[in-house]
Amino acid sequence: ASIVSLKNGDLLASWQQAKEREGDGDQHIALALSKDAGVTWSAPTRLFDHQSDSARAGGDGPMWGPAMMKDADGIISLFYSQSTVCRVNPELRENGWNPGGDILMTQSEDGEDWSYPVVLSSQGKGWPLVTANPPVVMRSGSGGTNWAIPVWRESPRKSTCDPQEQMQAMKELNPIVNDALSAGVLRGDVSCTENRIKARRLCRACKQMSEYGFDACLSSKCPSVAKRSRECEDRSWTEQLTLSSNNTWLIEGTIVRYKERELVQFFRTATGKIYRSESDDGGISWTSAAPIELPNPNSKINAIVLSDGQTAIAYNSHDRQYGLKQMRVNLTVAVSPDRGKNWAILAQIEEVPGSRAYYASAPINRPLVHYPTMLQRGCHLYVAYSVAFKEWEKKEKAEAGIRVARLDLSFTRRRCQHSRCAKEREKKAHEVAAALQASGGGAGVSSITR
Repeated sequence: ASIVSLKNGDLLASWQQAKEREGDGDQHIALALSKDAGVTWSAPTRLFDHQSDSARAGGDGPMWGPAMMKDADGIISLFYSQSTVCRVNPELRENGWNPGGDILMTQSEDGEDWSYPVVLSSQGKGWPLVTANPPVVMRSGSGGTNWAIPVWRESPRKSTCDPQEQMQAMKELNPIVNDALSAGVLRGDVSCTENRIKARRLCRACKQMSEYGFDACLSSKCPSVAKRSRECEDRSWTEQLTLSSNNTWLIEGTIVRYKERELVQFFRTATGKIYRSESDDGGISWTSAAPIELPNPNSKINAIVLSDGQTAIAYNSHDRQYGLKQMRVNLTVAVSPDRGKNWAILAQIEEVPGSRAYYASAPINRPLVHYPTMLQRGCHLYVAYSVAFKEWEKKEKAEAGIRVARLDLSFTRRRCQHSRCAKEREKKAHEVAAALQASGGGAGVSSITR
């Protein structure tokens, strides 16, 4: 799940959704709006009508891993991947697709009307590209902005594609590619992509054309618009996939930015620990990924920088050695004062009773509580996440879907330096003082220490 705040203060959540199983052909991106700070939500709607050209902008396959962010102008950018060629072997599963394909972006101001998707990077002849967390934004030397989107190429398992043949194709294009290559970033100037989106709006004759016929239509019908659109061709999106590990995959990375070009990326791994890597040049090069103290049962994580400069991370917090290797039962938020080197627990979002016992066994019909994304808005930290069941474990009345938790940061000085937090603390202090005076409990507090 992913969550952002719109210009008008509404909350928007998005997630991938299929009727039966992950990777089925009908898998799409769903959206829901909340107008009351997450208390209630609208009925889910599709990002694009399944019969529209927009729904097939990246291919005929399912959509994966929506990740949203809001820019300084209040525009919402939604990134996702879409399967193009790699299907699960039909002898093993009907209508199943391998994760990833092309990386695409679409934009909206209100969360309802979305632009025609633009392909930022194509799978080509290599492994499918996948993303799962939003990008970070930096200033570029030319005065524009560079966006760094965490991405990885994932080997298609049990697939109609040949992973070895695809790996060879990647090596021919990029000599630094090795068999263990896993992750990095997709870097580019989003203003150039926005120019392409604007070109669709300006040239009405070509607005509904597919991506493959759009350029020819634009040159023919709207040459002046086409000229402005071509000015960005030398600033297209570039893969910087330089991270690998000999003993685990590094996937579903989440990036936080501290100073202008100083980045830290955290990874889901198969070793039982979250891995961490640093970049001091905006994501072009990275230090070797190494484990940190936080557990990771091979599940997605999400990290952000809070308003006081600390790093917050949402993750599944049980250890795989506790008999829970295939489980994602506990969801936790932790904070770090030193860019993710040391951590302290902030809140327990979900926890299954008995899951921390050394010989814990899997509870019957236990849910998978996973795929979190966080958003700080004023005094509150929102955590959107998925609750799901394996298809063979789900019962008729089992509660599954998307949940949004809201944590109050207003009384934690070290974790909320937002002006709204100060006002909220002062308001609550006056309420307490008034209650004390009314009950004869003593003289009220006129101010509080911040």
